[in-house]
Amino acid sequence: DFNRCYCLNCYKGESILQRGKPPRRYAIPHGWVRIAIAIDQRLVNQVLADYHITYHGTHAASIKSIVESCQLLLTGDTTSAGFRIPTIEYHCKNGTNSLVANGKDDSGINKYILSRRHKEGCKCGCTVFKPKKLFFTSPTIRYCENTSYAGHGTSYKNGKIKCVMQLRQKPGSYDILNETVGATKRKEVIDENFSNDEVAYFTANRYPAIVPYGIMVKYEDTKNIGQKTQN
Repeated sequence: DFNRCYCLNCYKGESILQRGKPPRRYAIPHGWVRIAIAIDQRLVNQVLADYHITYHGTHAASIKSIVESCQLLLTGDTTSAGFRIPTIEYHCKNGTNSLVANGKDDSGINKYILSRRHKEGCKCGCTVFKPKKLFFTSPTIRYCENTSYAGHGTSYKNGKIKCVMQLRQKPGSYDILNETVGATKRKEVIDENFSNDEVAYFTANRYPAIVPYGIMVKYEDTKNIGQKTQN
């Protein structure tokens, strides 16, 4: 049974754990509940033993299609119910930014930073950033729950419900990108366990390099929060 609650009453463990071969850190999703998704029995042993744990922010309207197909959706894709995946605000349009190499992390994964589009003929080795062809994940759910990725949530009673996908991701199938939601410009730290230049992963690889593993759900009582703020 892989269903699990990560509220303060149910989860008493560490905030950072490691999974996969080689091991890689990921943040425990404090305050969220995981609804498990079955993994293909032909892959389950390898996925659970070798793959890293990551998260993927998406709109609740896309969850059904992701679970049914075992595939994440790209910007511009349309779900079986007719919902179109919107463009992520800070990614802009295809071809308006460049990916610039920023070395490697301690485990040898390539790191990149996003910058304004370099001039044609640039010799720095940059490539054109084409976000509509890429999937974005993160080792921390705090990054993926940003409204740019997960939307504003679905209204429910006095609050709203947010959904984020938990994934198993194949080592070596993704690269690292700096955050792209404007947090650094606002001098905000997304997750104190990770620097802002390592909270985003990106890849063009699909299933089985990315395997949906759970639906993370969180309820926020926005009415009471507002009342407390006023008091």
